[in-house]
Amino acid sequence: GGGGGGGGGGLTLVNTLEPLTDPLLARTAAAIDLGAPASLWGKARRAFDSLMGREEVVFVPTGCMALLESLHSARPNHRLICADFDALPGVRVSGRNAPLVASQQDGGRTVDHDSYLDKPGKADIFFPTDFDNLVKINRAAA
Repeated sequence: GGGGGGGGGGLTLVNTLEPLTDPLLARTAAAIDLGAPASLWGKARRAFDSLMGREEVVFVPTGCMALLESLHSARPNHRLICADFDALPGVRVSGRNAPLVASQQDGGRTVDHDSYLDKPGKADIFFPTDFDNLVKINRAAA
């Protein structure tokens, strides 16, 4: 895990690594084939990171899975049209599908942050949409 984050009032937030026990996270990871890098470059990067002792950070769209499971349950024959950003400018958080984390200072100036753990409750967190994964999640949720 990494560190990161700060909050107010002495609150310290940190990343921790734990065994995968969350059923929603497990379903979503299985749906997007989290264990298999899609490209030759991805495989090479994963092998290099493994040799260097670094772990790959992946932001998994569990919220999309929960929404689509609910939607399929309530409206099994629905049609869904989605529009969203597939990339965000200036992302400073590392990892696959990493979010843009930003807050506004007095005067309306936007400040980007290095961690989603920064400014808890005060920063906005924007995730890009991986539409290929969204299709996989939709199929798994059906």
